[in-house]
Parts: sequence; C-alpha cells; structure tokens
Amino acid sequence: MVVETKVKVGGLWRIIGAPEVKYSGSWRAIQTIQVKKAGVWETVFEIAGSPLNATNTIVQSEVFSGAVHSGVYFNSDGTMDEVGPGLTDLTFLGLDQVGNDHTGEWYDDSPTGSQWEIRCASMVSGTWSGQAASVGIWIDLSGNRLWRVTRLAGKTYTPGTIVAIGNMEIREVADIGNIVTFTLRAEAIQS
Repeated sequence: MVVETKVKVGGLWRIIGAPEVKYSGSWRAIQTIQVKKAGVWETVFEIAGSPLNATNTIVQSEVFSGAVHSGVYFNSDGTMDEVGPGLTDLTFLGLDQVGNDHTGEWYDDSPTGSQWEIRCASMVSGTWSGQAASVGIWIDLSGNRLWRVTRLAGKTYTPGTIVAIGNMEIREVADIGNIVTFTLRAEAIQS
C-alpha cells in the first residue's frame, strides 16, 4: 500500500504527486506538511532528496500455524523487501519530488550500497527478534540488512501478537549530514 497525499477538489479526492505552493510569484515544491495535534507538530507528508524519506514503514504478517516472521530487508540496490508469510503490506512514502513512484525503495535511484549506512537509532517499544546490528550501531548497506520480529509456535505457545517499533536512520558515509529518519513498525500476528 502506498501512502498518498490527496486534496478534495469539487467534492472529489485527487492524488497530489508533487505538491507546490506559490511564493513571491514563483512555484516552489513543498518538502514537508505538518499538522498540530494535541499541541505537538506532527509531519504528515515529507519529501526529501535521496534517500527517500519514509514517515512510516509498516509490515504485518498473519498465518494460522507455525512461527510468524515480520520485518523488512533494506537491500544494497536501494530496494526493500517484506519478510513474512501470509498477508504482508509495506507502507512507504514512495513519491519523489516530481511524482515518480518509488514504493518499496529506500533510495530513488541505483545506489552504491557501501556508500550508505543504516541503523535502528532507538526503540520506541518492543525488541527486534532479529536485527542487522544492535540498536544504535551503524552498519553499511553493502549487503541486505534485516530487522524483524518473530512470534514462535508450538504446543507451549498460544496465539498472539508481537510488535517492535524502532526509529531508523539511513545516512551517506561520505556526508553524515545527509541523513533520513523514519519509524519502522513490525507486527507478527499468530491466530
């Protein structure tokens, strides 16, 4: 599922690929849209340069028996893959500045993975069942990097849900100021 930004025009909802605002007589691309909720400003739309800026990456899996895995591979070629049997959804802000769809990618072109690093900077809740590096530790994207949760199965386990939410960061090795942050939520549901 792609996170889309829409505007209501004449009673119909229309998708905005690359929103712009007229400022001092010229059109400028909107990079961020924020709303104030309960006194706190929250970003509801954001476009960044490369790498793409995901506001939320969510993966969910559901099966009826056996262990359930849910997570995301961040691949060295700039793509992302969901991990998990059954229902999987990867929600990602996939539009770049000109409206091209990059759903399922962490980078809007073909990167050299070793020039980029990724980490889970901190945990919001839960813990990862498997992770490419410990929380707070940078690891280069020269290989495919996985963060996931696992709900175990067997006679001693009952159906249930396991969730991990982490604040993720991807940065360029040569320019550590070129960084993007987002929240990764992995949820494995066994019923």
